[in-house]
Amino acid sequence: MKKLMSLIREGESVQRVLRVTADMSQLDLDALGSISDDEHTILEVWAAKSANVVGVEHTVSIGCILCILNAASATESRREVFTRVLNELQISRTQAYRSMAVWQRSGKMFCDSSDLAYMFVPEALKLLCESKSPDRALEEAFEMAKNGMAVDIKAARRLRAVHRESYEQADESPSVVEPGTLATESSKSEEARSTGLFRVFTGRVVKIALEFRGNPDDIERKSIIDDILAFVNELAESRPNTSDQTAIASS
Repeated sequence: MKKLMSLIREGESVQRVLRVTADMSQLDLDALGSISDDEHTILEVWAAKSANVVGVEHTVSIGCILCILNAASATESRREVFTRVLNELQISRTQAYRSMAVWQRSGKMFCDSSDLAYMFVPEALKLLCESKSPDRALEEAFEMAKNGMAVDIKAARRLRAVHRESYEQADESPSVVEPGTLATESSKSEEARSTGLFRVFTGRVVKIALEFRGNPDDIERKSIIDDILAFVNELAESRPNTSDQTAIASS
């Protein structure tokens, strides 16, 4: 028990703590109940920080691994490899995409500042790295971490809301096109919006039929939701070809 507390006080790696704890008897572990209040405070801080570090490192690492595999499986003949690995790992596509987004948007930041991992709750990091989360929200989260402020789920949601509102307000401002310059499609769209001209898009309703094989009450609904969200993510990321655009325009 004394050796374990010594490692924790000295800030040794979680791996070393695991090794020592694995060699302890249950009686030795139970003896932790007699540590002083000061030692208990040290243990509390260590537990929270270590759990965050392990969670963040796991998410970032899984995201990196899947991004590498995804890039190597980009061809049509290899796409099934990516799906097969997800099935072997029992990771839903939604979970995979969220982890990959964490690596893509924050991986380099953590590689450059690995000491900040303990300031982030893993789920908060996933929220900040979602596609609908503004870049500025993630940047401010890292600024908070550098200043010693923890980034939990509540903070992540607040940052997303604040910067999304700022982004949307900026996006609604009329574009200014200098005389003699060629207006881009985006500036034309903004100009039409500022003069009160709006385009109306009528989307086609997609009906998803679920065929339950077995008792519907035994179905894990979270897995179904994950699969549907994964399909939506794939649809959002896909780039429609000319024939698709023509079909939509003519419908």
